[in-house]
Amino acid sequence: MPKSVRARVTMEDVAKLAGVAKITVSRALQDSPLVRQEIRDRIKQVAREQGYRLNTTARNLRLQRTHSVMVVIETEPGGERSVGEPLVQMAIGGLLSELAQARYQLVLTTRSVVDVSGVVDVDGIVVLGQGANDESTRRLHEYGLPMVTWGTPLDPRDDAIFVCSDNFEGGRLIGRHFLEQGRRRIVYLGDPAHPEIAERVRGIRETLGRKGKLFIVPCTFTRTAGRSAMIDALSRFEDIDGVAAASDMIALGAKEALTEAGKHVPHDIALVGYDDTATGAGLTSVRQEWVRAGAVMATKILQVINGQNVKSEQLPVELIARGSSVPATRRAKS
Repeated sequence: MPKSVRARVTMEDVAKLAGVAKITVSRALQDSPLVRQEIRDRIKQVAREQGYRLNTTARNLRLQRTHSVMVVIETEPGGERSVGEPLVQMAIGGLLSELAQARYQLVLTTRSVVDVSGVVDVDGIVVLGQGANDESTRRLHEYGLPMVTWGTPLDPRDDAIFVCSDNFEGGRLIGRHFLEQGRRRIVYLGDPAHPEIAERVRGIRETLGRKGKLFIVPCTFTRTAGRSAMIDALSRFEDIDGVAAASDMIALGAKEALTEAGKHVPHDIALVGYDDTATGAGLTSVRQEWVRAGAVMATKILQVINGQNVKSEQLPVELIARGSSVPATRRAKS
């Protein structure tokens, strides 16, 4: 094909030929220290061979800082997560505190709004929830901006920055707690398509081993979904004596269904949530440090914006035992 009519080479073309993500191409062509030198050299060589040049006008516009960070909540209209959820509010509080100290503004939005508008006029992005199959992270990466995601990386070789709780350990704590309470037939309510949930399920399953049986009922992160999933589980599985939920909201919905079915919590079925946001409900739950998580994400996004070498970080978790999984008699003895 004559050069004059050759199809325009895009950043995506260069990324495919170099075997990297688009964000890595963008960083490499800007000599970002976040990309290893040998990978930078390889990408530049591919770009030269293909006649691709970074849009320097767009680059210069990006270098004019807005001193703002966009926080994107992984949600759809009427979907799984609410901006008003306690855990979201706590994470935003931690983010806001750190960003304000650095004189940065926080721009709060949802992924559905970003998808529709396509406008991202900020210095960096923090994603609260990577979505099923890491969809949100992948889609927002396409903007080529510094980004930090709350979630679990699917590929340890990925150069994206993640902050997350130790979800595998959270699952192990739940599995150990059920075994200590003599529970052996466990239902898990949550969607393993979310990498964080998949890690928790893996932790529970490995801890139960041959001592217990784990059944999975996928559902979204709402109370209504938890109730429906629990009704489904009771109709499908016999002799359930333990239920673990991917969030406290799911657990509260499950408790409604159990009560309606005449099942006593915890004597008939022990119930464990996740997030520790429903403390007044007597719900055993795995506590995540949401305010600290927000602060850590803010610190890391500012470091990435300033060209520093940043690594992903995992935060500790703790199981808080309450009345939904431990009978009063046992709690009194302990």
